[in-house]
Amino acid sequence: MTAAPEFLARAATDLSNIGSELIAANAAATASTTAMVPAAGDEISAAITSVVCRPRAGLSGAECAGVGVSRPVRAGVKRRGRLVRGR
Repeated sequence: MTAAPEFLARAATDLSNIGSELIAANAAATASTTAMVPAAGDEISAAITSVVCRPRAGLSGAECAGVGVSRPVRAGVKRRGRLVRGR
C-alpha cells in the first residue's frame, strides 16, 4: 500500500473543515431548538411555559420544545391522584 502525503494532508484538511462546519451548524441550531416559546403571546402562556420548563423539572430543551412536555405534566397530574389517559 502506498500513501501520498499530499493526498493524506488534503483529506485531513477536508475532514477538519467538515468537522468545523458540523460544530458551527450544531451551535446555530441549539439556540432555536432548546427554548420553548409560549403557545400564545399572552402572560398566562408565558407563565405556564416558565413553570413547565424550569430547570429543576429535569427537562432538556428538546423535551420542552415538543411532545416531551406532556410526559412530565401527565406525571404531575398522576401524583395528585388523578389519572390522565392519552387521547
